[in-house]
Amino acid sequence: MFAVRLCRLPWWCRARGDRDVRSAGWWRRNAVLPCLLLPLLLGAGASCAAPLGDPPITRFAPNIDVYPQTFDIAQDGAGVVYVAATNGVLSFDGVRWQLIRLPNGDMVRSLADDGHGRIYVGGYGLFGYLERDALGAAQFHDLTALYREQLHGETFDDVWNILVSPQGVFFMALSQLFQYVPETQAVRLWRYPQHYGTIVESHGEVLVQFREQGLKRLKDGDWEPVPGSEPLKDLVYQFLHLPDGGLLTLARDGRWREFRDGRVSDYAMPAGFPASSFLMMGRELADGSIALAGQDGQLHLYDPVRRSVRSVRVDDSALNGIVQAADGGLLTLSNLAVFHVAWPTPWSVIRPQTGLNGGVHRIARWGERWLALTDAGVYQAQGGGAAFHRLGWTDFEGWDLLPLDQHSALLAETYNIKLVQGDRAVNLFETRVAPFLLRRSRFDADVVYVGTETGFAVLRREAGQWRLKLNAADLETTRVGSLVELGPHELLVGSDRGGVHRLRLADDDSRIVGLQGFGAAEGIGYGRLSAATVTDWADGARLAATAAGIYRWSGGRFERTDLDGLEGLRRKDEELTLALAPDGDQWAYSYNHIYHRPAGGAWRREELGNILHGALESHSFEGDGTALFAANGEVLRHDAAAPAGGHADPVVQLRSVEHLDEGDQPQALPLRPEAPPRYAQLQLAMRFHIALPDYRSVGEVRYQVCLEGFDRHFGDWSESRTYTYRRLPPGEYRFEARARDSYGNISEIVPYRFTVAEPWFNTSTGRWLELLLIGFVAVFAGLLAARLRTRRLALEKFRLEEVVRTRTLELESVNRRLDRMAHLDGLTEIPNRRRLNDYLSEVWARCAEQGRPVSVLVIDADRFKEYNDQHGHLAGDEVLKRLTQVLTSCLRRDEDLVARFGGDEFVAVLPGAEMHIAREVAEIMRSKVEESGVGVTISVGYSSRVPQSHETVWALVHEVDGALYDAKRSGRNRVAGFGEGPSPDM
Repeated sequence: MFAVRLCRLPWWCRARGDRDVRSAGWWRRNAVLPCLLLPLLLGAGASCAAPLGDPPITRFAPNIDVYPQTFDIAQDGAGVVYVAATNGVLSFDGVRWQLIRLPNGDMVRSLADDGHGRIYVGGYGLFGYLERDALGAAQFHDLTALYREQLHGETFDDVWNILVSPQGVFFMALSQLFQYVPETQAVRLWRYPQHYGTIVESHGEVLVQFREQGLKRLKDGDWEPVPGSEPLKDLVYQFLHLPDGGLLTLARDGRWREFRDGRVSDYAMPAGFPASSFLMMGRELADGSIALAGQDGQLHLYDPVRRSVRSVRVDDSALNGIVQAADGGLLTLSNLAVFHVAWPTPWSVIRPQTGLNGGVHRIARWGERWLALTDAGVYQAQGGGAAFHRLGWTDFEGWDLLPLDQHSALLAETYNIKLVQGDRAVNLFETRVAPFLLRRSRFDADVVYVGTETGFAVLRREAGQWRLKLNAADLETTRVGSLVELGPHELLVGSDRGGVHRLRLADDDSRIVGLQGFGAAEGIGYGRLSAATVTDWADGARLAATAAGIYRWSGGRFERTDLDGLEGLRRKDEELTLALAPDGDQWAYSYNHIYHRPAGGAWRREELGNILHGALESHSFEGDGTALFAANGEVLRHDAAAPAGGHADPVVQLRSVEHLDEGDQPQALPLRPEAPPRYAQLQLAMRFHIALPDYRSVGEVRYQVCLEGFDRHFGDWSESRTYTYRRLPPGEYRFEARARDSYGNISEIVPYRFTVAEPWFNTSTGRWLELLLIGFVAVFAGLLAARLRTRRLALEKFRLEEVVRTRTLELESVNRRLDRMAHLDGLTEIPNRRRLNDYLSEVWARCAEQGRPVSVLVIDADRFKEYNDQHGHLAGDEVLKRLTQVLTSCLRRDEDLVARFGGDEFVAVLPGAEMHIAREVAEIMRSKVEESGVGVTISVGYSSRVPQSHETVWALVHEVDGALYDAKRSGRNRVAGFGEGPSPDM
């Protein structure tokens, strides 16, 4: 928590809304405005539109010791950001923060970029400009000395407004207004004791608010009243240009008004929009919209033509400034950080703060509803916005939703399939099928195909009732996640581990009459886990995607395809899911990349910046070209019709070149010397600093360097941006550097040339002495040459070791995060179902080789739903955590494992345990849970067998599931073994 610091601010700054602003005269110089943002970006549209998200936002906080209070922000043509702060001016090049103090050591209140390399600065009793010198350092040039004769010793407070215009640069204090003309160095000073308001350039004129009088225009060196502006007497702290030529006011009285054609009138903002005094400042954007910074940390993006607004939460504290970034986005700041907001952008993200809970598995549309199926159940978007509320359809995971008509749908949850009618959901049957995917047959509307955790199932509607016609739990595969129909009763299915299979069903769909697996002999290859997805494609094609490539179904077998260039973009071993949108756009995605091919265009990898934080799982499409991607706890949204925003990609810069003395003290050198500098070999130590000002992400910029004349080629990409060279051999050198930004664009610096001269003993005088003393120095010359060679090798070795160490640490960190994310349950922090599936397969194979038994226990919390309904979901979560601790404490050996199977169900795997051991562990778990007082009891099913070559582990799991059902049916708080029946009453 930061304490409040008292600063010497004018009295009017203490009133709400009296904050620093800077006029944007450049906006008026653009004669033609691009088209305005689409209604989709600003939240307009029908109530059934897909939920909106927030644009990508990146945060940069100073890592140097400065007081946390800021006032304004600017960016120069090189991309460097400047922040007006209490301690001076902060500069940030995307990597390094620096503090530039003014000569008086006081605060800086306002900033303005002139577009020609100068940043004008308004401080306390001081103003001037920053400009980089030949060494690359920002130097402050004080302009107040030019007004010494006009001020006659008079002092003034902070300069809180700066206008850069064709008539010159204007610096506005409370009662003084300074004009400076850079081309002629001419200066002028005006005074107004009743206090100025704000200054703006409009229609080629400079207008100033004189409080208590209204507006005046600059004409022939003096200020004349603007007729009709008299109502603008109270403080107006900023004018904003409207696209049709009017001026919108931000004022202390909170009223929204506009000045147009010599008349002041009220201006109607959207209903519920805050008073103008609630906004710190605004900025006109190149597309005609207006960005407004709120005291509550929200950025409001206002469309003056449609009178619509889109609000984005940036921070929890007030936003003090806005500037349009060189890359086309927005830069804004609070007292604690600078933020980059990508806007306009086709990509946005819906985060857990909107009400979503748990990892998002799928986004589905049902009529006017948009639903998110998550680990914690089903959530519905409210009113087309980004706020979600939970529906009471299930207490378990939601995996898929299949709308049947406007009033009914099928829901795949953790254990069963439910029929949803209105807001009521009921199980279709008692049999547990672990559904994952629901697809309605295109040949028979009364048939639904189901991909399950262990295989494949079929639902058929008979006499108005849905019945489970087939539940094939052993297809030599796990989790059927995709399927396509080849014809009536004939399908291709893709699975997580079993590859692609063709199924032929009986005419009544009650049994499988034909099953064929596909492998190398049939033209398709797989990765390590034999994962595959299948999909229908354009022109009736069917495709399969695996880690080995993309394949097209043709005549009963597969043929490899480049898919119009997608294979060239796909990374090695990348497993893709392919998707065809209703508008003809083609999509492909893995867990961390998305590829897009617009209709009639070429494939490209989408620039996701920093909005993707989890693994991509599924997709959904809206008819207007909107695409949604579920990614763990977030939803990514892509609007095909949204403008991407014109921008210039950031370019790497040589920030400084330094010569180091024997004590490593740096001496700055010119960045662009007229002639390459020349150094003696023994005096040489050079340091280069490079930077790429990319604010669209954090930590994704990479650099490569090559010192031509020393290196044979560029080194590996790394995060390092400082490079030092010592004792180079004589010769001509050229320092080259490249940078790769967060979107993969590569830029280069202008090479820096320098020369290392021969030592004195290689000159003509030295050679004459060498002839006289050759007999004495031959040995020493040899030693010197060896030493120089050894030093060079040592330097190269050190550099390579540093590169290897940095890359190794980066890979270890990423692998740890990915492994934890993939294999641990987020609530209980024990292995999740994915890890359980892997472990069951490993144990089954190992025990089959050794002839050892495998025991499996399925544990279910009794009446957990009733506990949740009575005590709430947070209390239910605490029960599951405590229950996990008790179950884990009952394990016998390190190789035993307890995993969360889903919802309130757990599975224990006991390698090597026979039936009586499984019974004993089950009873210990039951009794310990009963004695622990966690709030619920448990029922346990168990079974054991020695694996046989013709069996899979899922047969054993099926037995245990039946035993658990016996225990539940017999009254709960019991244990039951397969073939043994439940334990007696407890």
